Amino acid sequence: TLEDESFQIDSSSTADARTSMYTQYVLQAGSFRATEDADKRRGELALLGLESKIEEMKTDTGIWHRVYIGPFQSRSKMAKARSLTAQSDIDTLLLKRAQ
Repeated sequence: TLEDESFQIDSSSTADARTSMYTQYVLQAGSFRATEDADKRRGELALLGLESKIEEMKTDTGIWHRVYIGPFQSRSKMAKARSLTAQSDIDTLLLKRAQ
């Protein structure tokens, strides 16, 4: 019976699986001082069919408006978006965020 069997679980692979379940991929498609420039980038991304958002970040050098695409639940969806932006000469920065 099942009660008589002993099982060993590799906790490191379980932790890796749990971590990947809660990891999201985000692309940063620009960081701008002016809100207007960030809005312009969002428009360019919308023309590519990509949803984006702007997050305002306060730093020692002032306020920056960062444009993010995502989050993506899989690397393949992120890669497709990154390919679209590269074809339009929009540089992106890949970020991993815990959910």
